[in-house]
Amino acid sequence: MAASLGLPGVYLEIAKRVGKLGFVGFIFIFLFLLTLIGFEPVVAFVLPFLNAKAPELAHGDLPPGLFIFMMFTNLFILVGGILKGIAIWRSRITFRQTGWAILIGSVLSFVGNFVPAIPFLTDLGFILFFIGIMGLAVAVWSEQPVTEFQSAPNQRKCLSNGYSRISPHVRIN
Repeated sequence: MAASLGLPGVYLEIAKRVGKLGFVGFIFIFLFLLTLIGFEPVVAFVLPFLNAKAPELAHGDLPPGLFIFMMFTNLFILVGGILKGIAIWRSRITFRQTGWAILIGSVLSFVGNFVPAIPFLTDLGFILFFIGIMGLAVAVWSEQPVTEFQSAPNQRKCLSNGYSRISPHVRIN
């Protein structure tokens, strides 16, 4: 839930650098996080109860509506992770590795749903994805604010005279 609350702020900081591709990726990742928030209480509270009272229901196939819900959730993380990862990597943000972590994590979590031979692949993908999201937040939070500096007409004159551009009273040796 914290990721869904913090992601809009992180996106707003990097919006100009990631462009339209990053915006579409952000929308898909945000939809993924919202659907995840809606489904996790079911996993945390309903499935353990079903497993204790009716194990045949807990270990059977998902109901059709829930299956469609999970497919959309998986598509959201796949499309959003790929687009956001590419946009971050192309934007030259301080920690470009976060883009790779988001991209690879989203692909692993999607593929893990269809490869039952490797049961931990989905979890590994989610961990890598969220490490990428947290790394992106840390990268944005730790960056120094970028200020646009427009040179004053007399800046060259001050520097050529040996005076600092910060204060005309301080002489540079």
